[in-house]
Amino acid sequence: MLNIKLNNLSNVIALPYAACSSKRKTMLHRSLVSSYHSIVEIPDRHVEDVMVQCITIDDIIDGLDLKRVNWIKIDVEGAEVDVLKGAERALSMTHNMIIEVRPKNVISVLPTLKGKGFAIRKLGRGYFYAYRKEL
Repeated sequence: MLNIKLNNLSNVIALPYAACSSKRKTMLHRSLVSSYHSIVEIPDRHVEDVMVQCITIDDIIDGLDLKRVNWIKIDVEGAEVDVLKGAERALSMTHNMIIEVRPKNVISVLPTLKGKGFAIRKLGRGYFYAYRKEL
């Protein structure tokens, strides 16, 4: 919310949810470094656990009544497999994606994206660009 305010953004909606494969509550393991918070791994510099509400990306798409998605960015500190399970419809209408994939999840994530019609290009350090020329 602070980033939205500081940059005077009017085309961004912040939602107070963790992206998951289903609606549920789960534990968020918080780190002293905010970019390391995770729902699947206890991070380095762990400070506390907080219960959070999960929602699927498909539920977000439906709730906003979106018909097309130009970009999705997924950087979920190891939860990418779970997040993609809740994004079936979203993936079918998405043109571009930047996704960070933990090494242990590459064997599941990349075939899933290819199976949904994405071409994939490695960007480096665990990040991939998944894209389609046409939808």
